[in-house]
Amino acid sequence: MEPSPIVYQPTSPVLFIGICSLNKATFSNDEPYKREQSVAAWLKDSQTVNLLYQTRKASFELIFQGNLENKGSLLAKHPLNRDLHRGPDFNGTARANYLPAIDRYIGRFYGGKGNDGRSYDLKASLNGSPHHLLIISGLYGLLLPQEQIQLYESPLEDLPEIQAIWREDNRLTRLLAAYIRAKKIRLVVDMTGQRAYREMIDWPAIYALPNVRVLHAMVNIGPGEDQIKTFGAALCDPLLHMPASDLFTLPDSWELRTHHLMLRNIPSPPKGEDWPREPSELEVVLADMRQGLDLFSKTVEEGYEKLFGRDQARVLIEKVQQHESPWSVGINPNFIKDIDQFDDPGVKKNLFADLVSLLTTFPVSRKEKAITELRNGRFGEYQGWRIRIGKYRLIFFTDEGSHRLYLHSFDKKHEDEDTYDLSKLTARKIRAYFLRIEE
Repeated sequence: MEPSPIVYQPTSPVLFIGICSLNKATFSNDEPYKREQSVAAWLKDSQTVNLLYQTRKASFELIFQGNLENKGSLLAKHPLNRDLHRGPDFNGTARANYLPAIDRYIGRFYGGKGNDGRSYDLKASLNGSPHHLLIISGLYGLLLPQEQIQLYESPLEDLPEIQAIWREDNRLTRLLAAYIRAKKIRLVVDMTGQRAYREMIDWPAIYALPNVRVLHAMVNIGPGEDQIKTFGAALCDPLLHMPASDLFTLPDSWELRTHHLMLRNIPSPPKGEDWPREPSELEVVLADMRQGLDLFSKTVEEGYEKLFGRDQARVLIEKVQQHESPWSVGINPNFIKDIDQFDDPGVKKNLFADLVSLLTTFPVSRKEKAITELRNGRFGEYQGWRIRIGKYRLIFFTDEGSHRLYLHSFDKKHEDEDTYDLSKLTARKIRAYFLRIEE
């Protein structure tokens, strides 16, 4: 049975912003594409419509030409992209199969049970609501609920390359601003929840629009993905059916206790209160780095043997034990390859002596000329160091709180000290650098 049509004709100056869904209905209907149901038809300004289609085209091409993988699956070969074509939804001419976005997306934001035990259905709640809803999508950018879309997979929250398409030149923000102007929106309620979606919008630019007020939703029972279900339930009841006059008069910090939800005029939980927040990208990276250290520390004795041979490894271990070394050590497997590439018989001899000194001293001396901290090399609890060993450099990291020391890399001296300035690395690049893995 095909889904019933949605009765959605918003007239109020209130706009809610939600997000798409990983879970999608995989069937399509036989209806031809109706451009009048698309956000392009509601934007009116031809220059903005061109921007929308140009960016959608770039997003479409990224799937098939960007060689992107998500969780081990190549997007171009992903089952959900098998029948994705450049149809009129991308200002193309190819035939494609469609379903309205409100029917295509079936994740937690769109229906289920709220924290109050009551069932909610976003499509049913939109019927008859006077308010606007826009959906942020990694492939389409902005969508109306009734807009026809194809079956696809383009995970915005997992792939920075997809985010970059819409963030370049503030494209998504410009499209949102154009919609706000076209529909004379006066109140924007941000219900994106997840950091990856919320940060797609340049919110100060939206705040600066004349006569426009912005409120951000958050809940005090779970951050990020965990709050999406709560947002959907609260949107269905009562937000979509509150009079615009009531929504306009909400204070800058308003709490809806039945859903543990707060609307605030700034996009962060209130300071000084125990509201959970989504971990930052760096915090996620640090968790991966800790797991990496746990893995590498389990093979440290094997690493010593590969570095120095069995006999010398035993000598090193005994010296460290004799001095009751305070450090728990991890060795990246690539570290051994770094040293083996140099045909220099003195490398390992000098490294052996320095390791004995390093592993039996706590904390690391900040006075020795041979040892210096990496510029901008602190990531959470981890501090990066370099130690001169003749014409070579050993890079290592320490967590002095938990007494962990991690041998990261070994190479020849670089004249350019900025080689070790890591301040411009993104969190994703920091993870790859720290664990020495290919992205």
